[in-house]
Amino acid sequence: MATIKQGDTVTILKGTRIRTTDSRCLDKIAGRTYKVKVKSLGSPLSIPVGHRRWDKEGNVSHEYIMCSRHDGYMIEDHFGEKLTDEEIMTRTVEGERSTSVNGTDYCSLFLVLKGPSVVWPGSGGYWYEVDVKDLPEAN
Repeated sequence: MATIKQGDTVTILKGTRIRTTDSRCLDKIAGRTYKVKVKSLGSPLSIPVGHRRWDKEGNVSHEYIMCSRHDGYMIEDHFGEKLTDEEIMTRTVEGERSTSVNGTDYCSLFLVLKGPSVVWPGSGGYWYEVDVKDLPEAN
């Protein structure tokens, strides 16, 4: 995967989903392929949704992952779309492993809501953003 940095020119392909700060249209689909200059890089966004523990032999001994309906609210991704339990399971990643005082390993589980992104100034004074994984230069 190529490294993209501030000042690079990247390609936004027709059909790419774009987030924007324009309150009339928070996300849109690119109607054509075009090039933009990267102003900044957006950080990934994730939330903790559970935990996992291993026994001393290395087998998973306990796992808890929160369901999509948490405290009466549906979990939403960065575009505001509600996630199903299956989507939560497929988008959940392990955090850094730690070792407890009794010698067993454990980690937190995180739901990735948004991957790393590139940001550029667009028309009308609004900011635009796409996930790095959607750029041909990153693959």
